[in-house]
Amino acid sequence: MAEALHRSSDIPNFDTYPASPESSLESRLPPESPIDHRLPSAGALQQCAIQIGSALGRTVLLLRTARSRIQNIPQRAGETGEIAVTRLNELADSAKNRVQQWRQAAVSRTEDLRAAAAEKASELGTLARNRYYRARLQANRITREYPVHIVLIGALAGVAAGAGLRIWRANREP
Repeated sequence: MAEALHRSSDIPNFDTYPASPESSLESRLPPESPIDHRLPSAGALQQCAIQIGSALGRTVLLLRTARSRIQNIPQRAGETGEIAVTRLNELADSAKNRVQQWRQAAVSRTEDLRAAAAEKASELGTLARNRYYRARLQANRITREYPVHIVLIGALAGVAAGAGLRIWRANREP
C-alpha cells in the first residue's frame, strides 16, 4: 500500500504529476464510493481497470473542453471574426498577386536570357564560319605560292612519324 505523500506548496497537486495511480485516485474518490480501491485485496486486473478508466476520463474531459472552446470561437469573435476573415481574404489576394507578378517576372527574365543566349550562339556560329573560311583561303594561297615547300614539309612529317613509331616499337618489345 502506498504511503501518504508529503504535501507542500513546492510540490504541485496535478493528476499527471508522477505519483502512483492509487494515490491520485484516492484523493479524488468520494468517501462513499461503492468500490474501495484502498483494500489490499485489489488485484492487478482492478488496478489496470482503474488506470484505463482514469485515462479515458481525462480524454473525455479534454475532448469536452476542446469542443466547447471551438463552439465558442464564433460567439467570441463576433464582428472581429468578420474583420479577420476580410483581412485574411485581402492577404490571400495580395499573396496571389505577388506570386503572379513573380511568375511574370521570371517568365520575362527567362525569355530575355533565352534571347541573349540565342543571339550569342548566332554570333559565335558566324565567327566560327568566318574563321574557317579565312583559314581555308590562306591554306589555298600557301599551297599555290609554295608547292615544293608543302611537299617537303609533308615528307618530313612522314619521316618523323615513322621514326617515332619505330622507336616506340623498339622500346615496347622485350
